[in-house]
Amino acid sequence: MNRPAQPQSLLTQPPVQPRSGRVSIRAHLPRPAPLAIDEEELRKACPGLGDTPLTYAREGLKHLSTHMYAGVQGAIPQHHRSQLPDELQVLLSDPISHGSICPTHILAITSSLPSSSSRKYTLFPAHQLVLGAFCASLPHFPSSAAAYPLPPSSSPSVTLPVVRLALPAPAQFGLLLWYLYVQDAERLRRSLLPAGWDADVGGMMQRATVVHGLWANACALGVVDAQVFEVVQQVWRVVLEAIAKATGAPMPEES
Repeated sequence: MNRPAQPQSLLTQPPVQPRSGRVSIRAHLPRPAPLAIDEEELRKACPGLGDTPLTYAREGLKHLSTHMYAGVQGAIPQHHRSQLPDELQVLLSDPISHGSICPTHILAITSSLPSSSSRKYTLFPAHQLVLGAFCASLPHFPSSAAAYPLPPSSSPSVTLPVVRLALPAPAQFGLLLWYLYVQDAERLRRSLLPAGWDADVGGMMQRATVVHGLWANACALGVVDAQVFEVVQQVWRVVLEAIAKATGAPMPEES
């Protein structure tokens, strides 16, 4: 079965140049206290869930991941104005006959850091059900008229509501969004440690930036999936050990 493509653009950013001298980096990226999904609100927003237990619904989403992520990849938001509107027209480049499932919303991701400009944002098509099933800390999602799935006679474009979302690491949101669809811990681990990541200290520091950003976003969104935090902790340790070996700096101690 075909699998959703991995977001390679997130994994090939220019390396972060390390500062001279000792590399100072935190020892541990802990999992925050688990939060509960508001199932009542999720069922109101996604009535197709019915009375299906959320654990079963998540398994069902995993089986639909190829079709749902194909819908995400095939949706192209049309936006050329300086001001972000409440709704955007989206072109659907992937034929409905291929089984892709149209997204329900457009996420406008901005940085939550005080030093960042709130006018800079990146647009991500997404399905409310996927985010709502795995994230306990989400803003309000306006109702969406997007069918699920669109019928074969549907127009090649659809109007979707925009959801503004501020996160600590916008550059790493695409990787987290991809994982929420595929739910594959081993593929996430391989994405975080691609071939050649430890060829030089710059590449190692880039990995540290990516892993830390993924963790920070997962914490901010209240991700309830334990596997993502387990992978983050394992990969973080591998990266720290590689940095310590390459720089001669001691491993940071647990606080």
